[in-house]
Amino acid sequence: MMIDPITVKRAQNGDHKAFKRLYDSTSINIYNLMLRMSDSRETAEDLTQEVYLRVWRSLRSLKSPKAFVTWLHRIAMNVYRDWAKSASHKLEEMRAEIQAQADDPDDSPEEGNPDLIPSPHPSPEEETLRGEMREVIERAISSLPEKYRAVVIMHHIEGLGLKEIAESLDVAQGTVMSRLARARAMLREKLSGYVEGD
Repeated sequence: MMIDPITVKRAQNGDHKAFKRLYDSTSINIYNLMLRMSDSRETAEDLTQEVYLRVWRSLRSLKSPKAFVTWLHRIAMNVYRDWAKSASHKLEEMRAEIQAQADDPDDSPEEGNPDLIPSPHPSPEEETLRGEMREVIERAISSLPEKYRAVVIMHHIEGLGLKEIAESLDVAQGTVMSRLARARAMLREKLSGYVEGD
């Protein structure tokens, strides 16, 4: 997600139209991050709104407009952590985690048989299986502990690089790599019953 530093600078100077452009070009990514972290549309909407309230309030403190995306993700993760720490959401999170542990997924695509060329128009059965597998994978990702779930979502779904993730989470790049490797191993284990050859 590329953001024009000039637009960031204008927003820092109080330009509402520039801030709206920033919001329009980043809010769907932040909403999707919050949705995958919280596993609730309503919560994701609330958290996304809170992210942009905090962004607006503290935008002037951003020293480098080029670092906007990393800074935005750091705020988003802080908003999520604040929400997750609240007592009323802990029980909801535990229930979702327990239920998700009964399921299984993975973040790495299956290696298919190179001799088989898939039809460009999948059958209804194939569509159903793909949908079911997608649900299984989403449940598996949701069941990961927060620190692993965050790096999987940011890297594999949001498309952020390791350096951006490290800066967003305020951890070393090696820590991100380690968490990503551990998350993949956990997902592989959870999906072993669903993916042939594992």
